[in-house]
Amino acid sequence: MKSKSMKKNAALMMLKTIVSLFIPLITFPYVSRVLYVEAIGQYNFADSIVSYFILIAGLGISTYAIREGAKIREDRERFSIFASEIYLINRLSSAAAIILLIILVVCVPKLKSYETLIFILGTQILFMTYGRSWIYNIYEDFYYITIVQLIYNVLSVVFLFIFVKESGDVVVYTVIHVISSVGANLLYGIRQKKYYDTKQVRLEGLKKHLKPILYIFSTSIATVIYVNSDVTILGWLIDDECVGLYSVAVKVYTMIKQVMVAVITVTVPRLTLYANTKKFKPLFKKVINTLLLLVLPTTTGLFMTSSNIIRIMAGEKYIDAVMSLRLLSIALLFALLACLFGTSVLLPYMKEKKFLNSTIASAVANIVLNFILIPRFRQDAAAFTTVLSQVIAFVICYWYSKEYVDIKGYTRTISIMLLGCMSIVVSCLVVDMIG
Repeated sequence: MKSKSMKKNAALMMLKTIVSLFIPLITFPYVSRVLYVEAIGQYNFADSIVSYFILIAGLGISTYAIREGAKIREDRERFSIFASEIYLINRLSSAAAIILLIILVVCVPKLKSYETLIFILGTQILFMTYGRSWIYNIYEDFYYITIVQLIYNVLSVVFLFIFVKESGDVVVYTVIHVISSVGANLLYGIRQKKYYDTKQVRLEGLKKHLKPILYIFSTSIATVIYVNSDVTILGWLIDDECVGLYSVAVKVYTMIKQVMVAVITVTVPRLTLYANTKKFKPLFKKVINTLLLLVLPTTTGLFMTSSNIIRIMAGEKYIDAVMSLRLLSIALLFALLACLFGTSVLLPYMKEKKFLNSTIASAVANIVLNFILIPRFRQDAAAFTTVLSQVIAFVICYWYSKEYVDIKGYTRTISIMLLGCMSIVVSCLVVDMIG
């Protein structure tokens, strides 16, 4: 297969992500004003619950499939067997996730008032399993997934402004969110035959995949725990209003983070191919330079303009979320660096156990501190614990990665970028003084 341009792939993924994020910039101010804080809090609490079961369904399969599938993508017969085995594992894990989700909602009284939202959001499991988007990542077919996702994004905006009119429309909003997020998987699944032929496989053939998948799955569990435990614990210990405030800050943080992660995502198949070769270090150096060039100014600008962003995105009634967003802007830098060293270095070198160690350490710190600090400091505590957990994840991933990458030579680059960040700070201060 002809090697595709990394720059083109990165540009396509960034375009896809930016459009996906630009749409909420248009819609979220409308939604936050129509649904109000409590309804937004209900939706986000339900979403935080479902995210754990989406994780169970995913089982770390996508990351493993991309890493291993990239090695054999030129051999259609081998890849067809591999893809069929992975898809069967995914179907089994998805069935287990759906059953567990139903049991939880039925057995936990606290979730009774959220059951409609939870079951609607739970349909994402079916869409994602059928779509098998990891195949398009393996073959670096970012053009197709970009175009399809853009179509669904546009449709979701149209549906949103037509059907979401008042605070009671949170259920309609949830349906539209599912369409926007995972609806494209319907078309992904239909087009799978271009890349592989469905094969009959036996359960015995799945065993060789389970150990590495479970390692990656464990890492994913820890990641989702410290990403979503903030919202879950806020909803459990405080109230929907507090969740709504924090969710606005997280929404902004997540949108920016996804754009940056797009740069990292497109590197994984190529870095996997280059692992243990002379091409790995030069490519990784380009990737980290690009990421730093993007994330340092972004983090600085986000911190300095947090209050204005909250006012524009959600309105004055969400102004208590400003400090949370400032803290999350700091977390953004360390989260992306941890992601880079974890997914682009440790996983290509098959060091998923070390990646797991870093994620568990950060998750434990996040959860313990959440229970200690949230009752007193509410949503700001949740943001602060996110900063600490991301710092821990970054330090550990960086330490484990040192033997595989050349970490020297970045001082000059970082110094130049920091000077640029200082100019952003000065500019924002001057504007505030004039204003």
